[in-house]
Amino acid sequence: MFDFLVSGFFLACILIFAKIGVSIYILWMPVIILFIVILTLGLAMIFACGNVFFRDLRYIIDVLLTFAIFFTPVFYEARYFARWKTLLLLNPLGSLLEALNDAVVLHRMPDPF
Repeated sequence: MFDFLVSGFFLACILIFAKIGVSIYILWMPVIILFIVILTLGLAMIFACGNVFFRDLRYIIDVLLTFAIFFTPVFYEARYFARWKTLLLLNPLGSLLEALNDAVVLHRMPDPF
């Protein structure tokens, strides 16, 4: 939580000094981050339970996470891949990060996916 607060402070400084600014839609940020935390905790609990019963599951999870990193729209927006946008947003984290980008950077209401 401390790291999150420090990075949030620096994000606010960058938004202000880069003339991106802050809008009323930034109030969506805690809600979206709460959804990200719930998703992360849920997946962690499921994989931890599976790892108790199947020892080799952790190796499979490592490979799946490696591929999931490349298919999560972090440094690019899913709309740039018009044909594959639906496939990219099947990743639950992808749509949450797109909503966070809409609210914080683009100053608009997050799209309901």
